[in-house]
Amino acid sequence: MVLNAAFLAMLGVGVTFLPQELLIHAGIQPLGTLVLLVQILGAMLIGFATLNWMNRSAHIGGIHRRPVSMANCSHFAIGAVAC
Repeated sequence: MVLNAAFLAMLGVGVTFLPQELLIHAGIQPLGTLVLLVQILGAMLIGFATLNWMNRSAHIGGIHRRPVSMANCSHFAIGAVAC
């Protein structure tokens, strides 16, 4: 969870504060609405990082950690299928 939180935090901060540069690097023209959507994506990644960091010491089995594990699993699985 700690590595996952660190990865998502670095990615989220980069996407939040450098959306225009990332869009230009991807070959997409940075329009106003698209830049805002990329920043919102960065905020979501920072939120996931915070969630993982706050639950880093909880046990995997149990009622508190299972939703966090399922959210991470679905997030990365859907991202892998989309790529």
